[in-house]
Amino acid sequence: MRRTTKLSVLLGASILVCAVSLACGRSESTPTPPATPAPPTVATPTPPTTPTTPTTPTPPATPTPPTPTKAPEETFAQKVAKSRPLTPTTAPQVALGRQIRAVRCTMPGVELLSDSSFDSIGRIEMGTDGKLYALDADHRIMRFDVAGEGDTCTLTLDQTFGTAGRLNPGRDIKEIAAVAGNRIIASNGIFNSYRLTNGAVDIDCSGGGGYLAASADGRLAIGHFANSALKRVTWTDTLCQVEEWSAFRSPFTNVNTVSFVGRDIAIGGVLDTPADSDPRVVIVFDQNGRERYRAGNTAEGFGDDRFGWVHAIEQCGPNLCVVDSNFRRLSVWNPRGEFQGAVRLGDLLGLDYPWIPDLEMVRNVAYVPATQQRERTGVYEGAIYRVFGLVP
Repeated sequence: MRRTTKLSVLLGASILVCAVSLACGRSESTPTPPATPAPPTVATPTPPTTPTTPTTPTPPATPTPPTPTKAPEETFAQKVAKSRPLTPTTAPQVALGRQIRAVRCTMPGVELLSDSSFDSIGRIEMGTDGKLYALDADHRIMRFDVAGEGDTCTLTLDQTFGTAGRLNPGRDIKEIAAVAGNRIIASNGIFNSYRLTNGAVDIDCSGGGGYLAASADGRLAIGHFANSALKRVTWTDTLCQVEEWSAFRSPFTNVNTVSFVGRDIAIGGVLDTPADSDPRVVIVFDQNGRERYRAGNTAEGFGDDRFGWVHAIEQCGPNLCVVDSNFRRLSVWNPRGEFQGAVRLGDLLGLDYPWIPDLEMVRNVAYVPATQQRERTGVYEGAIYRVFGLVP
């Protein structure tokens, strides 16, 4: 046998052995069993859909009415333009055993107007220079020239005073007192007080002293403020000094007003008593604080001899005249505190419901400031009246 044939036989035998041994030299593996078939997926049947209940139709929305436009509030100037000036008719009254009558003074070119019945016109004082001083709605001092006698009364704003007849010395002024030497003592009540000489401030009293009433010579003033202790303010040629009136033992829980009656001091206020009615009286003291006499019925009621509030006290001849604006009347008392009579100020001045903040006596003639609303317009008009008959 040839070499090539022998080699072929051997190669064929090797191939056969490899085939039997599963790919030439690899060990025989255990056959993998076939996978267990997955059971067929059965879908859960969907239940039938519940029929939808028909929706109730929504009614159409009610249309919102348009919001009315609020008219702008009238300004005070507009109210004034729509209002009409007062034309009161004064009416004589019989009181004190005689006739009391009043004349309304004219004030050319001047309207005293305010949106408050308390402010149209305030305190008034006749100066030793013969001019009438008054407070306006802006708490400035006005100065008027006075002309006419009897039923003719004309008050002309003095353009040489302050700015066009009105002066604010620094603070708003709530109280004025005319004293000797063409001087005015003006007070704010809480802060400064001032002394004016010939129309100009010559003393600024920073201590104030309250609402000041002054003696005729201008050397002494008594100040009050609500229920605070009364102050004693002395004035020299160059300065003021404020201190408590230590000699005075107050019988009041509240002081309404203070006035000098000659050298004495008249004080009106709420009497400190156990009574529920809070009686108001006027008591006259000397300058050492000793009581001389008192006026006013302290029993409950509304008689003419009672006070609702004491707004002004003036000497009327030998008597005292007291203005009570709460009751719209003026009452008269003798130097023993005995009631003499009363005048209904609304009837006298021809006004329905006036506010009367003060009274100024010039010998036997009185000057009375008053405020009245113009026909429910919110505009209050101030005026000054000359009154005859309070002093016989």
